[in-house]
This record gives sequence, structure tokens and C-alpha cells, in this order.
Amino acid sequence: VPGGDEAAFNNSYTACRMGQVQACCQTGLMFFQGVGCKPDMGKGLTVLLNTCNQLEHGLSCFQAARVVSNLADNGVHIARGERDGAPEGPQKEDRDLATQQMLRTLLRKGCAFKNEDACKHLADFEKEFPEPAGTTSEPSISLPSSFAPTTTTPTVGAKEEHE
Repeated sequence: VPGGDEAAFNNSYTACRMGQVQACCQTGLMFFQGVGCKPDMGKGLTVLLNTCNQLEHGLSCFQAARVVSNLADNGVHIARGERDGAPEGPQKEDRDLATQQMLRTLLRKGCAFKNEDACKHLADFEKEFPEPAGTTSEPSISLPSSFAPTTTTPTVGAKEEHE
């Protein structure tokens, strides 16, 4: 893209606001990684989750699952709103189960919305982490307030400004 990262981000952001679902997914990743814009984990995840949930975009669900998994591997558990590791014991187990359920839900949605990578990873994930007995409902997927974006995030068809 002529103009570098910032121009690429602006084009992606504009295309998202104009209704291009794939551009919304790309914009979420760019926010998260800080490509062409100020890095903002909350804003990036919010865009991915909104694109997954509201626009039924399988790739966005899969990318959100990858981000959540990577964050958990680095001690950030957004499913419980914890930025630091919980102590060993019941709190840690609850946090790990909440993260697993969030990942399971994202992968299931990604697969249901026809993303092959999500389907492949879901099969592997469910082998490694069988669903706990008695868990039947799909939890809603949203970010805890401690991870809320610092400013507004793009919405398909909306006219908003970014930093």
C-alpha cells in the first residue's frame, strides 16, 4: 500500500466503516499490533470480538481466539479480567476454566462461521481440554471493563475517528 503502515491502517479502518467485514478483522489485528496506529489491545480485541459476534465472521473469531490464547500463555487472562497471574489453587483453576471456555466458544463460532483453521484448532483443543461436565451453554464473549478500549472502536457503517 503506498504510504506505508499508517496509510494501510487508514484504508483498512475506512473500509471497515464502509461495511467490509474482512477489513474489520484486519483493523482489529492492526490495532492490537500497533501497525499504522497506536497499539491498543482492548480496541483490537473489541473489533475482533464485534466482527466475530455481530458480523458472524469466522476468521475474526479464530484471530480473537489466537489473541486470547497468546495472552493467556503470557499471564494475561481476559476471560476473568486478570492481568497478573492468580495464586495457585481454586482461583487459578477458575481462571483457567474461564479462559478455556472463552477459547472454546470463539473456536466453535469460528468453525460455525466456516473458518477451516478454527475447525481444525477446535478439534485439537477439545481433545486436549474436554468440556467440563455440566457445561452446556455458550457464554457471551466480551471484554471485562479492565480491558475496555481507551477510545472508540470502528463499527461497520459508522463514522468514527481514531487516534
